[in-house]
Amino acid sequence: GLDTVQLSLEWYYLGNRLEIGQPRGSRRTFAPLREDVMTQNIQHVLSQLNGEPVLAFFGFNHGIKKAGDYNLPVEGFKSWAQRLVESDVRVYSLAIVGTSGNGYWHKEAFEYEVIGNQQYEGTHEYQFADGTSLLSLFETHPELDIIHVDLQAEDNANIRLPSGYDQDIAASRVFDGLVVFRE
Repeated sequence: GLDTVQLSLEWYYLGNRLEIGQPRGSRRTFAPLREDVMTQNIQHVLSQLNGEPVLAFFGFNHGIKKAGDYNLPVEGFKSWAQRLVESDVRVYSLAIVGTSGNGYWHKEAFEYEVIGNQQYEGTHEYQFADGTSLLSLFETHPELDIIHVDLQAEDNANIRLPSGYDQDIAASRVFDGLVVFRE
C-alpha cells in the first residue's frame, strides 16, 4: 500500500537514485529502509495474487534467506528474503553468478571474473565437498552455457561459498539454488 510509497520516497531523498550513481548516506540508515521497501512491495504483490507465485529479481545479498548478510549494517539486520520467510512466505532463493561479462550496480559496471575479490565474483570458489570447483561442470559438459545447481539436493548441500563469505558456511544455508553462466 501507501506505506511502501512513503518508504520509497524516503529512500529516494536519502540520495539513493540510479540517476546520481552510487548510494549516498550511511548504510546503517538506508539498508534497513531498502529491505523494508522490498519486503512490503513483495507482500503487497502477493496479497493481490491470491496465492499465485511471483518471480522477483533483486541483488545477490537481498536474496540471502537463511544466514543473513555477513557485513551487517546494523545489529539484527535481515534481508527481504529472510523477512518474507519469517512471515511464512515460501521463498526459493536463487543466486546467479557469471564466469565472465559485466554486471551493473547503480550505473557502475563491474566485470565478472572467475577469480575475484567480491562475493559475487570468485566463481571458481564455489566448490564441492571434495574441493572440486563447481566450474568443472563446464568441462564435463562443454555443451552447456548455463548450469543450475539445486543446493538443497543432498549431493550439493556441502558446496562452499566463495571467500567473501565465511568459509564454514555451506551455500545451501544461504540460497536454495545457484545458476552459473559461462559467459
